[in-house]
Amino acid sequence: MILQNEALGATEGKLNFTSDLDTVNHVLLIHEISDRKAIEVDVSTLDIRLENNNSSMLIKIDAEGFETEVLNGMEMTLKNKLLKAIIIELNGSGLRYGYDDQSIHEKLIANGFLPFRYNPFNRKLSPLSTFLETNTIYIRDYPFVEKRIASAKYVSVFSEIF
Repeated sequence: MILQNEALGATEGKLNFTSDLDTVNHVLLIHEISDRKAIEVDVSTLDIRLENNNSSMLIKIDAEGFETEVLNGMEMTLKNKLLKAIIIELNGSGLRYGYDDQSIHEKLIANGFLPFRYNPFNRKLSPLSTFLETNTIYIRDYPFVEKRIASAKYVSVFSEIF
């Protein structure tokens, strides 16, 4: 795995990010750039990044409100049937950029994904009627994902086995 200091969005270019907010660093709007300590980052699309890699079964998107832009840059990836699930955090932070979480939910549904909650303690998926205000797992191939969960090795975290 190669780590890259690169953002994902709808198009290639550059974006400015906050750099002093730890886990809630986010894309800065034009009028915010002079107000904060910022770093400029290259932007690519997920479709470009995965162009020669058709094996992504699970994608985790946590873009602090920029999820719509990430999804707009992964149209081909969304249509790829090898993609079984997407974990995405929808908590209203997209409002900063004029995006609505319900629109993201509808886009994922339109691409064949359904929302689920995952309980790691009992390794169970529960269907949802809508998204959670935290991480929601959207699954397109439920039998495949359920089988993978059932066959996964157990792990120990702080002396607890999951």
